[in-house]
Amino acid sequence: MDAPLVTWLDDDRDDHGQEQRGIGARRAAERLGLALRLAGEYGVTVHRVDVEVVAEAGLLARVGEWRGHVLYDEAACEEPDSELAVGLREAITQRQVWTAASLTPREAADLAELRPTEFEGAARADGIEPGLLGRWEKAAVETWLAGGGADRARAARPLGWRQTAQRLRLRREREVEHLVEAGLLAPVDGGDVDRPVRFASGDVDFLLGNAGLDWAAARNSRRGFSPWRELAGPAGERDRLVAELVARLRADGVDAWARWSETADRWTVDWPRTGGGPTRGEVAAALPTRLARAVVARRLVLLGPVGETMHWAWRMLHPGTAVVVDTETTGLDYEARAVEVAVVDAATGATLLDTLVHPGVPIPRQAQRVHGITDTMTAGAPTWERVLPELQAAVAGRQVLAYNEEFDRRVLRNHSRALGLEPGRLVAPDTWTCLMAARSRWLGTSTRLRAGGPHRALGDALHERGLLAEMTRRPEWTRDLTGRAVPAIDV
Repeated sequence: MDAPLVTWLDDDRDDHGQEQRGIGARRAAERLGLALRLAGEYGVTVHRVDVEVVAEAGLLARVGEWRGHVLYDEAACEEPDSELAVGLREAITQRQVWTAASLTPREAADLAELRPTEFEGAARADGIEPGLLGRWEKAAVETWLAGGGADRARAARPLGWRQTAQRLRLRREREVEHLVEAGLLAPVDGGDVDRPVRFASGDVDFLLGNAGLDWAAARNSRRGFSPWRELAGPAGERDRLVAELVARLRADGVDAWARWSETADRWTVDWPRTGGGPTRGEVAAALPTRLARAVVARRLVLLGPVGETMHWAWRMLHPGTAVVVDTETTGLDYEARAVEVAVVDAATGATLLDTLVHPGVPIPRQAQRVHGITDTMTAGAPTWERVLPELQAAVAGRQVLAYNEEFDRRVLRNHSRALGLEPGRLVAPDTWTCLMAARSRWLGTSTRLRAGGPHRALGDALHERGLLAEMTRRPEWTRDLTGRAVPAIDV
């Protein structure tokens, strides 16, 4: 949006004491174009960039700003002096010459047969920058193309696992994983444990010329079998290295363990952060080459769902990171309101808020039988209008943890809006995490498990904080893994 007309008063008067009026670049271009046409110069269009050029040359005064927009002297635009008129004609001529010798981003990308963002990134990486109006010098683009710039850009196009398999005409991603583990294909991005893996198109195409690989056998192999399974070396070697990794962690006092999935042909190593356990990045950085490639190739997972949950729980217990919230309500339906709310500090267990709430509606007997809170108990309690600001202050800047967070968050949101209150960030989904879902992952089950608290807000919040602390440790069920499908290495 262009800046509106603005009048500048005493401190912005010109040398003759006259008020200067400021207008934005678009309106300045309109005024200057009109002045040229009145002077008999028809068919001339003045652009915003022409205004900026003459202002930069000192021929048109900048008289102020409005919301980040530069304002120009309106009077000078309506009646340009001869010096400004000459400078403006030169700016228009330069722009026309540049336009004839340059390309729009779309035209440059089409000439290079690349996507616009792809062209821009590749050209800038090679030191070519756009000029006036964001256009690209045609001669520079043609020189870049002649030097193989577009070919390099196409060769650097990132491919994911599925795209790489398709480009190699392989039916399964599993074969690509074996190539990566063998060191025959390396990622150009995401080679660590925290980012998606991407391969360069050129590297994938080059691999197609490797005559030492039995492409026909790999493309026609039956499901569950790959001729490249031991391309990186004997499978037993990987097993031995995983066992040594677990042994080193255990020797450092870390309760680590590993399990293998025959179906996925994949090892998973888990360990807690408690007791000085390292981060995933620290373990990855110390891996031998075979295991480092196995991680990239998805043949070795450092921290599966159980391990991720333990590390997450450990982070949540750090001071100032999270709070545990629990509510008691009038029911389970969408109109349910809070009758009690409590907040405890996840790190210390300190009570940050614990209060009954007058819900403004009768508490059904069925709800009373669950938590024992009656209408008499809430008769003198503060209303939600008073409790909401206290709750917002108690959770401010923290991650909110709750058992069945979807229900608690819904109650707080609906109770607030039923009274015309806006809960704001209090009910933003990205600020909440469900302790029930985390606990199920930690216990290796998809079942929604009951928390088992006393059914009062503070008691439940403290109980749930205890469950969080429990999730920082290795779950007992992992010590009893048996069977060929998921044998455990527990050194």
